[in-house]
Amino acid sequence: MKIFTCKKTLAAVVLSCLFSTAYAQKSLTVTTEAGKLSEKIPEADRYNVTELKISGSINGTDILLLRKMAGKGLEANAETNGKLSSLDISEAKIVAGGDNYFAIKRGLSSQYYKLTEDDVVAPYMFNGLKKLTKLQLPAGTKKIEKYAMSGCTELTECAIPQQVTAIREYAFTQCRKLASLTLPNTVAELGTAAFKECDGLQSVTFTDGISITSIAKDLFAKNVSLTAITFPESVKEIGESAFAGCKSLASATFPSLLEKIGAHAFENCTSLATLSEFPASLSSIEDKAFYNTVVTAFNVSADNEDYLSKDGVLYAGGGISLELYPTGNTSISFEVPKGVADIGENAFAYAKNLKTIKLPEGVTTIGESAFAFSGLTQLTILGSGMSIKKSAFSNCSELESVDFKGAVSGIDEYAFQNTKKLSAVYFAGTGIPEFKKYVFTPKAVKLKIYVQKELVEKYKDALSKSNAILGSNFEVLDNTTTGVGSPSLDRTATEEARYTISGHRVSTPTKGINIIKLSNGKVIKRIEK
Repeated sequence: MKIFTCKKTLAAVVLSCLFSTAYAQKSLTVTTEAGKLSEKIPEADRYNVTELKISGSINGTDILLLRKMAGKGLEANAETNGKLSSLDISEAKIVAGGDNYFAIKRGLSSQYYKLTEDDVVAPYMFNGLKKLTKLQLPAGTKKIEKYAMSGCTELTECAIPQQVTAIREYAFTQCRKLASLTLPNTVAELGTAAFKECDGLQSVTFTDGISITSIAKDLFAKNVSLTAITFPESVKEIGESAFAGCKSLASATFPSLLEKIGAHAFENCTSLATLSEFPASLSSIEDKAFYNTVVTAFNVSADNEDYLSKDGVLYAGGGISLELYPTGNTSISFEVPKGVADIGENAFAYAKNLKTIKLPEGVTTIGESAFAFSGLTQLTILGSGMSIKKSAFSNCSELESVDFKGAVSGIDEYAFQNTKKLSAVYFAGTGIPEFKKYVFTPKAVKLKIYVQKELVEKYKDALSKSNAILGSNFEVLDNTTTGVGSPSLDRTATEEARYTISGHRVSTPTKGINIIKLSNGKVIKRIEK
């Protein structure tokens, strides 16, 4: 019995020693030479290390070992039992050479990566290391290449070294727990989507003196915790979808030299309410740049030659084209000012508070999706020769009536798609508009179309031939039954003369703003593209 007890005691002591040894290996500091890290960390201990600090030089062979220690391997989907969560290589130097450290499957073959430059965090170097929570990069790092840290979903800390000049595409994509980012003034290049889908990123700081001129495509897209952004003065362009889907972004402060805001740049930033003044240098705001935001007002420098603002509404062409209505405006009604000829694409999209709108006689074009998803309940259009583009009023779920006081030249496909409550449309003029397919899509509510008595059958025929109405839940009626009088404007009016905005007479439509004199004495403005 004593011998048995002694054996048990001895076994317990041995196990305790082994446990203590393993525990001691969880934190490790080593100095190494390129390719010899494996000699500094015994194989039996590698998968127990959780914190590691390295000084000296490391190459591709060492990077592969570090990947294995952090739970991954050479192949993108390879996994190990490694536990490394904190890696400090701030005093180390990355050097070219060594074995391949990463491989990614491309079709039937694999592409392999090895270190070819000194002082560069190479492509895919730490890609997919989901156990890594803290990473300190070498102080002498000059570039961070594509996908270098992408998919490090638990990474909470990774400072950008002070010597870095370029951060390539997707470098930190899906580093979902990074809370803050400071970009040193040495950085001159930021690649596409470099910080996309960093869900926990709350703040971005550009160090004074930074010289980047462009915010790349998708750079901070879908960073749902980012609350504000102040751009450095060097920035001239905000790229396509740069902040798209940043749902918590509430304010943006623009630089004084900004020239371009790319398509979809702030699309679906559903908390974005406050913008600084657009500078004099801004000459291009592309499609859906502020789509589905809650901007309360657009303000433009008085020195800007391309845009102007009035009561928070953004105009172009000296006020001829209404470009953007602030969808965060709480007003329930709006009257488009006289002199406006064109309602731009998506101009009123998602204006949920807007219930009624009146368009003056001078408006000749309503752009694609101009009022999509808005809160309109009633629509009055005075203009004659009106052209309504594709999906112009689509998904206006509260729209009940449309009154065309002037003649309409054409209505494009899906113009009133999914207007679930639309029950009455009034057409004026003696001509029949050119209808495209599925202009109206009535379902639960019957659509009644009112026209002049002598045109009822012609409208029925035109609507049928063009498939302008999806389904059969509609009827065409004599407008005298509703008390609608004869139109004040007639679509039969012809063009007598055409001029450019500078006053030169032309014989054919000319790109830009055209001023047109009609046979009925009216003068209209139209933007030709």
